[in-house]
Amino acid sequence: MGGWTSKTVDLPKDIDEVGDNQSDIVNSKRMKRYIINEIIQPFFIKTINDILEWQAKWKKIGNISLFMSKACVICAGIFSLASEYFGVSYLGFVSGCLSFLGIFMMDFSKFSFQESRERTEEADRILSRLGLDPIVPVMKHNDNDDNDDHDIEAAASSVAKPSTSSQLVSRNRDEKL
Repeated sequence: MGGWTSKTVDLPKDIDEVGDNQSDIVNSKRMKRYIINEIIQPFFIKTINDILEWQAKWKKIGNISLFMSKACVICAGIFSLASEYFGVSYLGFVSGCLSFLGIFMMDFSKFSFQESRERTEEADRILSRLGLDPIVPVMKHNDNDDNDDHDIEAAASSVAKPSTSSQLVSRNRDEKL
């Protein structure tokens, strides 16, 4: 017999008021005060703390991954030139891998910054419901910075092409001679 059974919830004794019927107890001022003070306020505090904690984490993750993506692109360029100059073919493969890793990390940093913005907006919605001022972000990552990202992606894709880097190396050798 797996039927539905109801569970009773024991309320604290200081809530119980004498009333004529059950609705008087539920509609009492003490009950409302208890729900607001003991359930709703702690929930909002915990929610806002969690949102702000993750907003800061996503921003930090975005900054780190953006830095790492640019470092990968720079290293990919160095390895690409070194592979042709020293005649070591596997450095070209490493260069291509670093280029793809750099592009992936750049996209991940964009995702992280978007998550950080969403957390800020979510916290602002909750704070506005409570009648409080919104959060002012310390650092704003503009969507106008996408042009720089496209330039880096173009540079990474050109670095990954061995013919481009070999032409550069051969030009440098010819100029030296």
